[in-house]
Amino acid sequence: MSLQLTPKNINDINNGKTLLFGPLKINKKGIKHLFKTITWKEIDNIEISNGRVLIRKKDSLLCWSKPYTFQVKNLYIFLSLTQYFINNEKIYGVNISRFKNHQDCTNQKSAIAKSGKD
Repeated sequence: MSLQLTPKNINDINNGKTLLFGPLKINKKGIKHLFKTITWKEIDNIEISNGRVLIRKKDSLLCWSKPYTFQVKNLYIFLSLTQYFINNEKIYGVNISRFKNHQDCTNQKSAIAKSGKD
């Protein structure tokens, strides 16, 4: 289900909307958590470890943010969207035509996993 919602969410973000995922907010500039913001270009990776969503900033040993997974609403949609925007730093005018159906989304997710950026 989350992969079916992703194209609409990408389009919403590119049209200026901010999506809420519990304490995390996503827009076309990046991610906001509490009073701090990180741009897509600053993010090294996002991973799940020990029940937390670890958002790592490039060139930093510490996590930029690490909310608990249970706090992040629609976690799989959040992860799908963040992976998409991290892998496509050109945020404005993102071409979502490759997400025409569920199979295309599955292929994209598989390609991301094989590239080691998962």
